[in-house]
Amino acid sequence: MSKLKDSIKSLKSTTREEPPDYHPFDPPLTGLELNGYKNTTKQRLLHKELAEDLRLHLPARLQVTHNWNLLYSLEQDGISLNTLYKKMRPLPSEINKRYGYLLVIRDSHHNVFGAYVSDYLRPIERKQYYGNGECFLWKAEKDTVPNLVDLGRQEELDVQYRLKCLHWQWRWEIWSLDRRRPG
Repeated sequence: MSKLKDSIKSLKSTTREEPPDYHPFDPPLTGLELNGYKNTTKQRLLHKELAEDLRLHLPARLQVTHNWNLLYSLEQDGISLNTLYKKMRPLPSEINKRYGYLLVIRDSHHNVFGAYVSDYLRPIERKQYYGNGECFLWKAEKDTVPNLVDLGRQEELDVQYRLKCLHWQWRWEIWSLDRRRPG
């Protein structure tokens, strides 16, 4: 029972605000370009500030990329899991390249959250997991900031987002590893 309590405590303390591989002397990154939204798209879930914050949590090889391409949007592509799978699938010549995919979700309460996955999503016939230790979950928490210039106007609070990431830890291996033999 004590091991279970320790595991739960470690899960609660794993959210962190600083990127895992950040070093204060890293050169500055170039600005991001978010490509793929149509002019008629009304619901843009990933705005530039959030993308810049998420970028710092990505593997270093992907942080230097400054063009991000939208592969699938519910508003633009419709409600189809098959369409999501099709649009994420790399070309046959690029199947062994190491890309990453950022999943952005907004629920009915306008909470924005998601995941970074190191492998494209696809149906698999047998029970197994894919991805690696670079994968993480994230959420953007709304935070209101008072206007310090005019403290008398309390009704006009600026809304900002605070990013929280839950990165993989080796302790989780025992929960996600399926040791049964296929067949």
